[in-house]
Amino acid sequence: VDQLDHFLSHDWQTSRWLKYLALLVLFNSRPAAIATFVVSVSVGVVYSVLGLRGGIQLTLFADLAFFIIFCFWQRLRRCILRRPVMVFMDKLCIAQHDERLKEAGILGIAAFLKCSKRLTILWSPQYFARLWCTFEVATFLNQGQTKNIDIIPVGMSLLLILLALHMKFQAMSIHWSLHIQQFEVAESSFFDNLLIIFLESLLMLPLILYIGIGLMKEVDELPEQLQTFQVRKTKCFCCTSKHQHPKSGATLPCDRRAVYKQLRDWYSEDGKSSKTAALDSFDHHVRDDLASSVMRSIGGGWYVTYSMTLIYAALMPLNSLWINEAFAGPSGGDVQLEGEEQLRWVIRCSIRLAHQPVLAVLTLWLYMAMCKAGVILTYGCSRMAAALILLVPLLIVEFLFKMPVEFFMRITDDTSLIPVIPFAFSLALSLILWWMTTWSVGVDARTRAATSGMRGARERGEVKEKEFAKQLDAYGWDRGVSHKSMDSAEKESDTESQGTLHI
Repeated sequence: VDQLDHFLSHDWQTSRWLKYLALLVLFNSRPAAIATFVVSVSVGVVYSVLGLRGGIQLTLFADLAFFIIFCFWQRLRRCILRRPVMVFMDKLCIAQHDERLKEAGILGIAAFLKCSKRLTILWSPQYFARLWCTFEVATFLNQGQTKNIDIIPVGMSLLLILLALHMKFQAMSIHWSLHIQQFEVAESSFFDNLLIIFLESLLMLPLILYIGIGLMKEVDELPEQLQTFQVRKTKCFCCTSKHQHPKSGATLPCDRRAVYKQLRDWYSEDGKSSKTAALDSFDHHVRDDLASSVMRSIGGGWYVTYSMTLIYAALMPLNSLWINEAFAGPSGGDVQLEGEEQLRWVIRCSIRLAHQPVLAVLTLWLYMAMCKAGVILTYGCSRMAAALILLVPLLIVEFLFKMPVEFFMRITDDTSLIPVIPFAFSLALSLILWWMTTWSVGVDARTRAATSGMRGARERGEVKEKEFAKQLDAYGWDRGVSHKSMDSAEKESDTESQGTLHI
């Protein structure tokens, strides 16, 4: 091919299963959500037109569609669109069976990067501590393509899938509880089902909170990690193994020497600058340009988009049930409605359909807020203790978010519009929280990007110290901590550079 759509950059220490899930979410979650929506609506309409009355089994069609598209969309895309997404991944695209071909592939990474539209980083906390990961970023930065860099935390995929499964189980259980009469089950079973929901929450929520708090803490540390970046402190396999293969005992060529040489060619003025000056220039480039690009990427709400996609997709299969119920009428069609009563019944069914995206927004905001609170709690206790502390308030707030509409649907007459009141309140709250979430994320990203740029200008002498401190105060940053961390990092860098390899 002449051009690649994505160059996947990752470190080899991170779990391959986490990276696999991250790729499924990145490339397949949106098509899977669209397919789920189409199938759920189609099944509901077809069953209704044919006069069939469906139950929980109606959701299986949409669930199956989601699973197939989520896992196999790229293969299906090749058959349908005839144009697969072209991606470079080192483990698959660089020969592993022949050392000569392997070396040639590694040396050609720069050429692959130049032919790639986007650099997609499967980020983990150790990513920017690896030399080759740094080199891939350097190659892309050298082309001036900072706007085409996406950073995806690999831990996010597992968190989203667990949260989607939790929402799926609760939605199905609530639906079953509200329609127990149709299956001639005792009335007390409604409360038994709520007990099952409560027990499932006790099992799932601590795990979700534990993973979410850890992920939120890692993402919060990313800006500081970028702002104190030093290529001299990165690690590579050859130097860690003392240039001797741990299994075969063969001598390993020094990757650091080759990378430093390339960085000197790219980041020195007319090739005359020293190696130290070139590496310092690259460090500043990462701290300024890459940090700003990363913060803008996070500010764009990529995690909000994928979170909403998976959470809403978990609820979409219920569309089949609501549509089928709307066509059939109250009590499975035993009660015939006309005129205004029919309109009221349709409105009630429409509330069920519209309540799903509202629940997705409320759920996303709630778990984001709880995970942020958990990060604060970890300064005084362990992560697991923080998750357990937040469990009770999370259960209470989640119950208040989800149950009012369903509760009024259950206790009111089939033609009553009283459920419109709690739904309108939930809708208004979700719109406010959605605006607050996207606005706060965007402001935080722009603030971090701006301060990152000012910090780089201050280091180059373009901004005076007093002006730099004044601007940090204006953005509400702790200039003492950030300033000290940068200065200490620079001193460590200067000390270590005395023992580095000269080119």
